[in-house]
Amino acid sequence: MTGLATALACGGMAAAGISTVRAVGAAQVRLLPGSPFYERQELHRRGYVASLVPDKLLFEYRKLAQLPQAAGVTGG
Repeated sequence: MTGLATALACGGMAAAGISTVRAVGAAQVRLLPGSPFYERQELHRRGYVASLVPDKLLFEYRKLAQLPQAAGVTGG
């Protein structure tokens, strides 16, 4: 167990030297390169995810569930 984990287990946040926890706005958070969250953010920023066609992505799931397909979609 790490020192922080031990302090939290033994006496809570006060024993760990943590007095308060506060929420921060999303604009105050920076993701570090190399993290999976950063990579996803970059995919969205470049527009890759926005360029995908949802009906094509959902084709196989709808086919398996025997749901009607969107008009004009013949495969995923």
